[in-house]
Amino acid sequence: MFTKFTLALAMVACLPAQAAVVTALPGSTTYAIPVENYFGAGPKTIAPGITWSSDYASSVYGYENGYVFGDNGDWSAGLSMIGSNDDLAKMTITFDNPVAGVGMFWNFAPDDGSGLSPAVIAVYDTSNNLIESHTLTDIVGTGTNQGKFYAFLENTASISYMTMQGAFIGGANLEVLSAPTGVVPEPATYALALAGLGVAGVVARRGRRQHHSAA
Repeated sequence: MFTKFTLALAMVACLPAQAAVVTALPGSTTYAIPVENYFGAGPKTIAPGITWSSDYASSVYGYENGYVFGDNGDWSAGLSMIGSNDDLAKMTITFDNPVAGVGMFWNFAPDDGSGLSPAVIAVYDTSNNLIESHTLTDIVGTGTNQGKFYAFLENTASISYMTMQGAFIGGANLEVLSAPTGVVPEPATYALALAGLGVAGVVARRGRRQHHSAA
């Protein structure tokens, strides 16, 4: 009985990491994208130990000359950004040392009926396992420098890199949380944990009944 219960707990402990998607990252450090007005695939250094790159040769880095997001307005001069500059291109921000949280101020070009791919942000661990992803769906309006902050927050420093792909996605003002601050696990994680403990309880009860029947 003890062995089976311990096994169930071990299985819960081995559940894959899952980050919370949040709209604020208290305690984080903000890194403005250095102004370079660069077109290319990089890599470029945002700050020591933090690197930007893209799989598209015309993505933008440290660009502040204005960037249009269709129905989601535009970012004007003075807001230094990274931008995929393509519907399918993927940008990556890599950390030499894994972090507990990362996010940016985002905007993207919503589908205008032409079949644009969705704007997706995601984080991965050092083994290239997906921790969590989020699709940007907000229509932020036609004003200037509109957007929304989204971040991923983990209860361990396990985020090795973040990717940004699709819909001409753009980001500014990178925020990074190096050390965990005690994130409550996602509801799905709780459900899996409780399910594992429930199975262990059933196994234990059956074991006791079988033992009494044999006596």
